[in-house]
Amino acid sequence: MFTVSESALDSLISCCSQIQKVSFQHCIGFNCIRVSKNLPNLLYLHILKFPIIEVHIGDAPKLLSFEYVNKGDSKRLSRHDLDICLRTLEIGTCYNLRRVEFVKADIDDVVLFELIPKLHFIKELILHYCKYLKKIKISSSTLEVCSIESCACLVQATFDVPKLLFLVVKPMQDFAERIRLPCLSFESASSQCRISIKYGGIPSDPEHIIDLRRSLVELNDQVVDLTLDSISKGLRATSGVDHFPSTEVENLTLTYCDWSITTYSSYLNDVFWICWPKNLTVHCGNKFRKFVCQHLLKKCWWRPFKYSWKEYFINAHIDCMKRGGDDWMTLDWKMLAANPHIIEEICMIHFKHTQRKEIKKKSYILR
Repeated sequence: MFTVSESALDSLISCCSQIQKVSFQHCIGFNCIRVSKNLPNLLYLHILKFPIIEVHIGDAPKLLSFEYVNKGDSKRLSRHDLDICLRTLEIGTCYNLRRVEFVKADIDDVVLFELIPKLHFIKELILHYCKYLKKIKISSSTLEVCSIESCACLVQATFDVPKLLFLVVKPMQDFAERIRLPCLSFESASSQCRISIKYGGIPSDPEHIIDLRRSLVELNDQVVDLTLDSISKGLRATSGVDHFPSTEVENLTLTYCDWSITTYSSYLNDVFWICWPKNLTVHCGNKFRKFVCQHLLKKCWWRPFKYSWKEYFINAHIDCMKRGGDDWMTLDWKMLAANPHIIEEICMIHFKHTQRKEIKKKSYILR
């Protein structure tokens, strides 16, 4: 470990005109990084695991990627103590900058708002664990991929991004507080844009499920993929949900399903109250396999309610994948009746449903 002043660091970097990658890690003793001279071959600039107030980049015409990843543990700052936040980010001639990543960066709405117009050719923007972001607007004519994860105070995100193809949103998984997706609105976006919403888990509070459902309602005109790791056992979001139509999502993935067999009926009631998937993929354990097997073999005498998971199971085309395999094969009740033990080899089940009759948006809203 050694000590270096800000001016000496600037001189050291600037004299290396052929340098291609600069990475700062675990640095202390200065608050500003300044790269003031021309660096014609610089491709990557990474600032890792320490807080900084100012970053100034002069001419770096080939710079492709800028990362600010402050993964070190730090105390939560009060609103009146912003001395170690990233407050200034100046980017000069960086015509090729394609990717910008902030992880645990103490940037706020103003810094982000002023930065975006300077990124003339950006393709990918990553904002993870940025706790000071609250209401953001992202306007870019080139951005294609955006990831927003665990920004605890973010309540609204507006996108004016005509070429946006993929948006990933994952709310902060802090069960001490209420988990809410930010309100997402689109002034412009590509017709091919997909929104991927990932929940690490939903605690046993009906309000969380209601919030998620309402968020999906607002995104009803978008293509949405939803991933749920788990929902607390036995949770019922509201009474009488079996008859209540839910909004459609393109893909729903359930990544943890291995509870008691008697739990799955109420669990699936909750899932299908949240949304109605065109495609459902389940990473299943032994208990869920037995549950599916039992109900597929009984489906000839089911009398399911409309919009229920039982109706979904009856009308879906079902494929499955065996453990250690890469290929999907068709699964139906006749195959199970002939060989019930085939279910024991399955690790993943995929349900594909025919498109449901469109329901008016207002019918989704919980009264």
